Amino acid sequence: MPVLASAEDATPQLEVQTAEGRALYHVGERIPLKLSFTGPENKQFETNMASYDRSGRMAYEEFMVAPTSGWADPLHVYFGSSGGYIGGGLRGFAPLSAKPTVVNLNLNEWVRFDQPGTYTIVVVSHRVSDVSIGGGGPFGAESLSLTSNPIQLRIIPATKAWERAKLTEILNELEANSKTPGTEPDSVKAAIADLRFLGTAAAARVMAQHLREDELTLMYECALGIDGLREKLHPIALAAMNRLIDDPDFPVSTWFLSTMSVLQLSDADPAVQHEERAKLTNADWALALQALPAKEGRARALSAQTLLSSQPKEISPQQKADLGGILAASLKDLPVEKQVMELQYGWDVLRSCDLLPTLELLAKIPLKNPGSNESNSYTTRELKSVALHRWFELDPVSAHEEALKQIGSHDPSITADSLAFLPKEKLPQFESLWADEFVTADDYQREAVFASLMARFGTGSAVAQVREKANAKVGEWACAPQGAALAYLVEFDPVSARPLVERAVKERGTGKSACNHSVFQDISLYATDPILTDIALEALDDPDPQVPMDALIYLMSYGDKSAEQPIWNRYVEWSEKWRGRADVLKSREAGSVGNWEEVGLGENLAQALIQNQGWLATPDLISGVLERCVGDQMCTQVKQIADQAKAGPGPYPVSAYRSGQNENYQVAQYNFKSLELLEAKIAQFPRGTRFSLTPTSPQNRDQMQLEDRVQELFEKNGMILLRVAAPSLF
Repeated sequence: MPVLASAEDATPQLEVQTAEGRALYHVGERIPLKLSFTGPENKQFETNMASYDRSGRMAYEEFMVAPTSGWADPLHVYFGSSGGYIGGGLRGFAPLSAKPTVVNLNLNEWVRFDQPGTYTIVVVSHRVSDVSIGGGGPFGAESLSLTSNPIQLRIIPATKAWERAKLTEILNELEANSKTPGTEPDSVKAAIADLRFLGTAAAARVMAQHLREDELTLMYECALGIDGLREKLHPIALAAMNRLIDDPDFPVSTWFLSTMSVLQLSDADPAVQHEERAKLTNADWALALQALPAKEGRARALSAQTLLSSQPKEISPQQKADLGGILAASLKDLPVEKQVMELQYGWDVLRSCDLLPTLELLAKIPLKNPGSNESNSYTTRELKSVALHRWFELDPVSAHEEALKQIGSHDPSITADSLAFLPKEKLPQFESLWADEFVTADDYQREAVFASLMARFGTGSAVAQVREKANAKVGEWACAPQGAALAYLVEFDPVSARPLVERAVKERGTGKSACNHSVFQDISLYATDPILTDIALEALDDPDPQVPMDALIYLMSYGDKSAEQPIWNRYVEWSEKWRGRADVLKSREAGSVGNWEEVGLGENLAQALIQNQGWLATPDLISGVLERCVGDQMCTQVKQIADQAKAGPGPYPVSAYRSGQNENYQVAQYNFKSLELLEAKIAQFPRGTRFSLTPTSPQNRDQMQLEDRVQELFEKNGMILLRVAAPSLF
């Protein structure tokens, strides 16, 4: 048992032991470790509780193993050939105390014992940080290096009988839980880890069979397990994978091809490995392409998608067209989320009137509760939306008729947000129906669906009904219906909307919905108006920092010149409050978020001054904002934004991107959510100003048309827009 730290202990401590208290393990047996962190009770130290990382494993621990032979890093080649991976994952932080904070790890992720023997292990951990040193946030605190006590392990040979019994135990556990997808009890997690580390030929064959994207958890762990096999098992694993490539029912995934390439790498210099891996991946891609005609059903669709998404540089236009044809013909065999992805990002390859019957079928999928954000409803709503969008591109009249049919009923099967691709129009023929359903609905999701339809397509004929319900529910409402209903009133009756919006901002406390933290953002999804600017400026003095932060986000995107002086005055007030007290502003206790709201308010005020839609930030304004920033974190961020404002001898940078319902445009330090806002900002620059548009990937037809439209706006307003060459994907 770990020794509890006393109140007098001045520094954090780390003790390590095997989770089961054992010291004897077989070669290939999982070795769970328990890391126990203790420290003083002064809330100065905290532990990062992360348990996974997207790169493949976490980097918070180092393992010192003696002797230096008889073992290896199982992922040495995998990471050496990667050329760099983006890590990350969910993180939580726990304050240290005399009571141990425990982190569980499997030693096998870092150490693969290949030979029997006695080994001594010491763990060096960088999870603990001192919140009194470094930045105020959890990722800014200074990390400490803690060295554990040594533990001794005796590794014995694994008999064939033990290996067979272990694999049988693993497979029985996985089979017992295979009928309850979506659930993953601890016993299954342990079985998957046992399979990953077993390191036998039979285990390698089993892992190869699970390298498929319809078994995500198994796929990731099995891929890393195969990558970590001893070199003598590589030919066995490769043979199993080659058989699966030729299996008509096995879907080839990107991870499958990636894992296959790692198995064939030599243990060379990382720079050489990276180049070698690219060549091997291309060769394996060609094998999968050769096997594609024999694939059937979902395996055919998924394999075709893999080949298109991971295509080598040398792919011919004919190969690409052939793959697109196969994918289009089997689109319905893909999982729903992959259908969405292909229609959204792979439309250049799929685009064809031959796909109209499929698009119509997908767009007409029944959806009982389109306002739900439950996973299945959300994904189906996305699929219906993108299918209708692509149908509209090919046959606008029929698609428009279908869209109206789906929203013009007592039970809409799609939402207003999902129809963002339609031209703006008014639909008075449905407004009374929507209003009646909105008034009688007692479910917030139905309220949101009908309120948003009225806000998007209404004429104002139902103002009295909406106002009456809003008057009864503002402050206690869910955010989505409240925002849409208030937006409808702002659009068609701003005078009566004003007191309701003001109430929504002020409502808080017990029994309230806390939507006062997002009122302006919720309304601006559907409507903007000078009254919102007025109310947002009044909200700058609200004592709850999250309220002015919400107001500032609105003012930054939709404000006008009249907002500059009030925001400046509030910024000066904030700066004077914290000037000379940066240490207090960033201070926090371990496990807490500290003064993040005050820091966020200062940052939002600064950004609203130098990134505002309503004016061009002058050098004097930017200099004044920089002079009044407080704390390293805030000042660094403000300086980065200020640097974007300096065109220098070169042109101002421009970028444009649209994906589904989301749009994003940037000019210098300014960001915009629509082409209309972009054009309004362009008009503020002197005519003849030089800009430079950097193409955004992927350079598909949709993206290129968007960039052409952006160029037209700049030229229309008398500006010079240069086009940078599109970036190469290879």
